[in-house]
Amino acid sequence: MKDEGFAREVINRVQKLRKTAKLMPNDMAVTYCKVTPPNHRLAAVIKDYSEFIENTTGTPVRLASVPNDEIPVAVSCSSVKNAQVELHLVCYRTTSSAVTVHYGSRKHRILLVANDAVLTHTRLLYEVRNAFSLWSKSNLLLSLEPLPVAAYISSKCNLLDLANKDIHVIIP
Repeated sequence: MKDEGFAREVINRVQKLRKTAKLMPNDMAVTYCKVTPPNHRLAAVIKDYSEFIENTTGTPVRLASVPNDEIPVAVSCSSVKNAQVELHLVCYRTTSSAVTVHYGSRKHRILLVANDAVLTHTRLLYEVRNAFSLWSKSNLLLSLEPLPVAAYISSKCNLLDLANKDIHVIIP
């Protein structure tokens, strides 16, 4: 009974992550989970109840670190019964409407569609500033190529054309 309660806690957190990431029910995703300490009962519950969690949330849960080539669309860190739980949601949308933004050595995925509306160029710049804490920079340019080659993204372009592409932040 206690184990099922732990499993329901994980289900609740995975569902909140999916909501935070604005995933649709048919969007494919995987949650990577890290429990500290690793020998806490919660880690065993996640392993034992993984099928129940997946059937309820539609999202497999893996007791593993996020692979290096994956970028989480949402992250949650919380405490459950004396254990720290980190959940990283990685989305595998077949019709992804996200762009990977690079700033220096960092990268972040930004969804181009939110609440059934396509982001505007201004909103994309806001999301970039938010993702990389670039609030003090007065001018930002976005490019399809890193410097020194630059193919700047116009404010008039259809942002959905950028889906599944890499763009680069350039500060003049």
